[in-house]
Amino acid sequence: MRIVMLGHSNAGKTTYMAMMYQLMNVKGYRGFRIVAKDCDRHAELLDNARAIESDRYPPPTARHSEYDFTLHFEGREISDFTWSDYRGGAIMERSTSADTAALLNDVAASDAVVIFADAHELATSPGSHVNIEDLTDLMHRAIEERADAKPLVLAFTKADLVRKTSDWTSAVEPFEGVRRAMDTSRNVKATTVTVSCGRKVKAVQVPVLWCLSYGLANEAKALRNRVAYYQRRADEHGENDTLFNRVGSWWRNEESEHHKQLQYLARAEEKLAELAPLEDRAKELAAALTKAQRKDGPPRAFRRAGRF
Repeated sequence: MRIVMLGHSNAGKTTYMAMMYQLMNVKGYRGFRIVAKDCDRHAELLDNARAIESDRYPPPTARHSEYDFTLHFEGREISDFTWSDYRGGAIMERSTSADTAALLNDVAASDAVVIFADAHELATSPGSHVNIEDLTDLMHRAIEERADAKPLVLAFTKADLVRKTSDWTSAVEPFEGVRRAMDTSRNVKATTVTVSCGRKVKAVQVPVLWCLSYGLANEAKALRNRVAYYQRRADEHGENDTLFNRVGSWWRNEESEHHKQLQYLARAEEKLAELAPLEDRAKELAAALTKAQRKDGPPRAFRRAGRF
């Protein structure tokens, strides 16, 4: 699975990555843990998290970064995924930047998209709304350019700094058109969440769990389709399984219809063995996410202001 993370410079993407990883790697969430495949990445993310807890924040992303992770459940590896982080400037440079061209392709080809918006800046700096047009344009692309549904998360960062209903009204206003598209589109499974990092962490697990829950469900769907295919092929060969075919195949030293049927049945059983735990994990992840959103969901002022 490939998840693309977008957001302007200073939206808090780098900070989010560190605090999300610390929670999901060190503590985990309801049996789920995330582990970086690269030891240097693992150390970097945890070092950044410890610095943030001491009010020392990492600089904004200066280049395109890739993070390769593995999702674990109760000590067992479940699925691999890649988290792609683009520097904020790539969003505004359009076609003049190689990073921007790669970003547009990545958004179209991705399995999930997470958009980060600085709620505090949007609430306190009216001029910041102009810069959001490039970001909302990318969100519309993410919604429109896929035939199959994929998860999309709109995460408002620095939510702990925004308390007034009027401020939330200002913060969410630039995304009103995108919100309507998210609500009506069949191409995405969308949610909106308020995120806080730093000493008091809130809801940092929701964006990644939202994406992974649908990722696992899609993997399970693909496996179930493969099982159905193998079972159909087994039935086809079973219908042609006759005594004459068995004897003739033995005489010609060929594979009989019966043997082909058994092979496809074995493949179906193999895929079924993979499917059951994957479906179970997808359901448990979705349940954990529902509880997380109930506990750490947007404040009432946010819901009233933005009608999310």
